[in-house]
Amino acid sequence: MEVYLALKKEYQKLGTITKTDFGFKIINKNNEEFQIEWLNQNGNIGKGYDFVIKKDGNEIEYIEVKTKTQEVKELIMVSGTQWKFAENLFKQNKGNKYSFYIVLNAGEENVKIKKLKNPIKLWKEEKLFAHPLGFML
Repeated sequence: MEVYLALKKEYQKLGTITKTDFGFKIINKNNEEFQIEWLNQNGNIGKGYDFVIKKDGNEIEYIEVKTKTQEVKELIMVSGTQWKFAENLFKQNKGNKYSFYIVLNAGEENVKIKKLKNPIKLWKEEKLFAHPLGFML
């Protein structure tokens, strides 16, 4: 919910918000339509991201939300679907379209959101530590 509210606050600067079945949309002064869809609002649908942001019908950003109750360093679990989706975008030179939004201090008054854009690039540049993944035989 914190990410939904943060996105709403960010996009509200562009124009009037209209509620939709899966989130909200805004039409800015240049007549561009931005649509924010919260896909997992009613349960996980397994796409590898929780939010998709569209501009004039074109998908421009994918956001996967991870939640922590503290700000201490710890491993955050990422599914194979999420990592593979981010990797496929990276291979298409579209890695900047994918971000992890990590909600810190979830459920507390001092909630913060840390954004990791293009996690595959960050990992390859050794700026993001990834624990070895499992494999299936």
